[in-house]
Amino acid sequence: MRCIELGSGGHRVPGWLHTDLSATAHVLQLDVTQAFPIDDRVFDYVYSEHMIEHISFAQGRSMIRECFRIMKVGAIIRIVTPSIGFLIRLFSRDRSELEDRYIEWAMKQFVPNAPASLPSFVFNNFVRAWDHQFIYDRETMRFVLTDTGFVDIKECRIGASDHAKLRGLETVERMPDGFLELESMIFEATRPQTG
Repeated sequence: MRCIELGSGGHRVPGWLHTDLSATAHVLQLDVTQAFPIDDRVFDYVYSEHMIEHISFAQGRSMIRECFRIMKVGAIIRIVTPSIGFLIRLFSRDRSELEDRYIEWAMKQFVPNAPASLPSFVFNNFVRAWDHQFIYDRETMRFVLTDTGFVDIKECRIGASDHAKLRGLETVERMPDGFLELESMIFEATRPQTG
């Protein structure tokens, strides 16, 4: 099985080709905003976690097309990205205890000088920090995958997949318990026989 991760940073999984904008000893340099220097129909699995939101919508759409091109027929892509829906939900009057804890944590970590612990400060920081360019919602991500030609698009939970190679890939340890799943939406899709 040939597996490639886009935007892996320091994340390493045995048996995967790791790529990032900056090369290291174990990571191949790949600028996902450009055509990939990779042959057509090479990979069985493509994975990207919290990377596509750091490029523009047009660049993200191009990246997904390049992923489609380098995938074998029947190959699976798994995209993990923040959901703008999670940010909007922070303004709900009936938000969960986990969402309340997330707001408190994000305020302390990223906007400690804000005059009050309010979702608006978390929201504004999130959409501007870390060079975020475009935060997707579920409908937009489904549109991009479908428009590219992917089929069998399904949402998954953190660490869960029908495909063994795609299980347990998310770096949940980088945030307090439950926060990565709260922030993220995860889609898997298949490259069909045609296209």
